[in-house]
Amino acid sequence: NTRILKIWDQTDAIGPPAAGFGYGSDWTAADINSLVSRAKDTHGHGSHTLGTAGGDGSQTFGASAPAFTYTGMAPMADLIAVDASTAGSFSNTAMIDGINYIFQQATAFGKPAVANLSIGGSFGPHDGSSTFEVAVDAMTGAGRAVVFSSGNNRGDQQHAEMNATALGADITMSAINGAVLNRRFQ
Repeated sequence: NTRILKIWDQTDAIGPPAAGFGYGSDWTAADINSLVSRAKDTHGHGSHTLGTAGGDGSQTFGASAPAFTYTGMAPMADLIAVDASTAGSFSNTAMIDGINYIFQQATAFGKPAVANLSIGGSFGPHDGSSTFEVAVDAMTGAGRAVVFSSGNNRGDQQHAEMNATALGADITMSAINGAVLNRRFQ
């Protein structure tokens, strides 16, 4: 008995594809319950995130925690999952399609929806002006929200720090792609 109403595995090319998208494999709760669905979380990140959002807390984790010790933020929510990861990467198109899919399914079920993208990343301006951000904003409104993770980059060294001196200092920063930036800070 699953609370997952639908799973769209964008990475499974066998089908049946999601209606209106033409790719991936689309699974219903009946497919999941009858073990017909091929969808699986091979990385654990999606399952962890879904549990944090909608876990009902019924798992006991052996003797280490009694049932209902750890519940998600919305333990009674119906769930829709989308696997948009191909080899650990996410394309903007796949993510936009995933958000659209979740909102279309929510409409079909007559429910509000929140799409969670726990993908991290420090690319783009983060000011709402990128093509991706504009597309996401256009899909939100009454009963439709999109949330993103913050600080989901683990220990990645994506920032630099430098202490300025009274006379200024020259520093060299090397970026991951090999670019070298030379700046004078005062």
